[in-house]
Amino acid sequence: MNSGELVQIDVGSWFNASHPPFALPFYAKQSIPTLDQVLTLLENQTGRELIAYVELKTVRRQSVNAELAQTVVDLVEQRNLQNRVVIISFNLRVVELVKELSPAIRTGALFGPRQRATHSARGMVSATLACGADEILLHHLLVKRGILNLARAANLNPVVWTVDDPKWLSRARMLGLHALMTNNPAKMLKSLQQSS
Repeated sequence: MNSGELVQIDVGSWFNASHPPFALPFYAKQSIPTLDQVLTLLENQTGRELIAYVELKTVRRQSVNAELAQTVVDLVEQRNLQNRVVIISFNLRVVELVKELSPAIRTGALFGPRQRATHSARGMVSATLACGADEILLHHLLVKRGILNLARAANLNPVVWTVDDPKWLSRARMLGLHALMTNNPAKMLKSLQQSS
């Protein structure tokens, strides 16, 4: 689907139906925001140090990927959000392209269990450096002290995805992780506030 089709999808009515005590008319007919809308929200969060990770989902055609990278870079630069957006992808050629288009934008290389089958810890760090990324983003099953030590030695910020168990908060502190990505930010924030 293109963005025009995506914004037509009602993603809010289900919540009212599933959670009547919390239902609000405002939730009905909510749609998927465009990246431009998300960046506007981020831009308007003055006084807050919120950072958005923008994952580029790529296809086989390099020309399409190049157009996607250029469009996203343009949106970030138009809003002067280079310090508040990290562009990430499993496609390391696209990460490299983003860095070439705008060296000021932070980038990250994504690795999951599939990539682990073809890359050693040293290979993942080397591939991250080769594409010019600032951060290495590891699936939680890949997090071991060895790869974290290699990443830090290479001046890469280690980020772990997707963690929904609050036990990861203390583990992140212990391991010196740069960031955690979660599907349940409210649960993680609540746990973080309770532990402070």
